[in-house]
Amino acid sequence: SVGLSHGARIAMAAAGRLGRQIYGMVVMSVGLKTGARAQAAIRSWRHVLDSGGMPAMAWAMVPHVFGEAFLCDHRALLPKVVDALVQRNDSYQMANMLDAQMRYDPSNRLPTPRAFPILVVVGEEDLLVTPENARQLAEAVNGRWVCLNRVGHSIPAEAPDQLLELIDDFF
Repeated sequence: SVGLSHGARIAMAAAGRLGRQIYGMVVMSVGLKTGARAQAAIRSWRHVLDSGGMPAMAWAMVPHVFGEAFLCDHRALLPKVVDALVQRNDSYQMANMLDAQMRYDPSNRLPTPRAFPILVVVGEEDLLVTPENARQLAEAVNGRWVCLNRVGHSIPAEAPDQLLELIDDFF
């Protein structure tokens, strides 16, 4: 099983219920707790969504979810990224997801330590999940953690080759 950010939280909660059916898990851009910066970002995105709609919210997310190198190297691509986010997501569903993230207490939804191997991957430039927070999650589930240099929150987009290598090595 592989999950990113909120999807990683959902995957871990499901794995806690399905333990014996899971052979291993890679979670990215997720920590033991939701930090104050992440809580403030999520709250601000919700307000931007309400006041400016999906395009404004998507643009508000960009500097939080991508690392510096990706932002510098892909400036011309960013409008297409935002357009894709707007086309793939519905305002009502996005509002519900952001509201759920603001209420979510991840600490009581962790898989049983050692039920199966877990790899926690974080970007060193992730503004929403610090490397220390990801390391704490890995410790809590007796997993392994890796911090990718010059990468932000969106690991699959920013470091796809590194991520595939980590997943191949892990499984």
